[in-house]
Amino acid sequence: MKKRFVSAVVCLCLAICLLPGAAAAQEPDPVYVALGDSITSGYGLSAQAESFPVLLAGERGLTVYNWGAPGATAGDVLAALKGLSAEESQILSGAALVTLTVGGNDLMDALYGYLVKEYNAAYSTSLTARELLSALMGAGQGVSQMEVLSFAAEKVVGFAGSAEAAGALTQFAADFAGVLTTLRQLAPEAEIVMATQYNPYHFLAASLAATSYGEMAENISGAFEAGVQALNGQITAIAAQGGCGVADVYTAFAGAQRNPCNASLSLMSDPPVNLDFHPNAYGHTLIAQTIGAVTTVTGKVDLPFADVPDGAWYEEAVAYVYANGLMAGTGSTTFAPGATTTRGMIVTILYRLEGEPAVTAGSSFTDVGSGAWYADAVAWAAANSIVGGYGGGKFGPEDNITREQMAAILYRYAQYKGYDVSVGEDTNILSYVDADQMSEYAIPALQWACGAGLLSGKGGGVLDPAGTATRAEVATILMRFGGAA
Repeated sequence: MKKRFVSAVVCLCLAICLLPGAAAAQEPDPVYVALGDSITSGYGLSAQAESFPVLLAGERGLTVYNWGAPGATAGDVLAALKGLSAEESQILSGAALVTLTVGGNDLMDALYGYLVKEYNAAYSTSLTARELLSALMGAGQGVSQMEVLSFAAEKVVGFAGSAEAAGALTQFAADFAGVLTTLRQLAPEAEIVMATQYNPYHFLAASLAATSYGEMAENISGAFEAGVQALNGQITAIAAQGGCGVADVYTAFAGAQRNPCNASLSLMSDPPVNLDFHPNAYGHTLIAQTIGAVTTVTGKVDLPFADVPDGAWYEEAVAYVYANGLMAGTGSTTFAPGATTTRGMIVTILYRLEGEPAVTAGSSFTDVGSGAWYADAVAWAAANSIVGGYGGGKFGPEDNITREQMAAILYRYAQYKGYDVSVGEDTNILSYVDADQMSEYAIPALQWACGAGLLSGKGGGVLDPAGTATRAEVATILMRFGGAA
């Protein structure tokens, strides 16, 4: 095992109520254990920045134990789980949420092994993989970074089809499956979420496309892309078999508005190229958001809203959307649970849920101005067939959204994400007394929403498809959607 897991423990605290004749203990926050490599540990962040486990725990009201270890492979995580102390086993057994970031080092170790073999054969040298890595990072002794980079950029295109890559993927599959099996034994009640891997050089290649470094950067990025796609294929397949959720960090990073990784080029620096593949502060924010969109585990989130009383039927839902940055208050101390929600707001919420991917062009809707606060969200949703508008070039961003419109937009978003929407095919919604008020286009979406438990009647056999959706209802539907996805 390369590194022993390092625990950064936030202690559980019991608050004692000192009232005469009574003593009460506050329920401890749910336990969250973050497992994996240097991404989990926060390696590469500045002292002021927080890693995604800390961000997620703070947003969700969770007690976090960060057991991330720089350099860890899937095999290292498996070995560490089998060698936990009694105290660590007790912590893990009570976990409500476990996240995993692993696989990157499995791939990188194979890549460096492949490159050093090619380099030594070409130059009759006897460099080790670590020495080659140091040279690539600009810290090699007597070896030019640009010289090694040029060689690596030429040879890296053959990595995806190499024996080293194939061996790494095979070993990763076995180790990752072992990790999930062991976790299910150690933490039977925990929700487990695995993050997909990302291409750390996507933005670097794009920024250098028009320079003399363009081809070199594109070769490196392309090779990583092929490797990451193969690795993510393994992650997705094995996670599905092991009952593990998957947070699509790859897509979040690929569609990010700015570089989420440390990799960069600065001719004013020595060395000029920074190949650090770790996420920066923005990247960790995206990871926290992406994982947050997959899990519904939450503790007692301190809400600043005076109009959300303790025990209200929508309190948990408001805490969920607030903690995940999906909905904010209407003021510093108000949420306005009974207020209506507009179409522009709903599309913006989904846009946030998707990590606010870059938008290259505006929408064709004549009532969506290019400078409107919802313009990018509507353009993104229209480009991905999540919304289609009213016809006649109108979207109606300021119109209050109806319950059936909300169901239809979420239905299309679920299809866009590749979620299974077949659950509603046998759902009988015609038994509602107001079934004749349902728009024909919305019937499949309403069947899905009712069948999946996202939407329910209002009593008396009324579904109210044309009724407006309040902010409390929207928050509840979004929380249920997050759990169903």
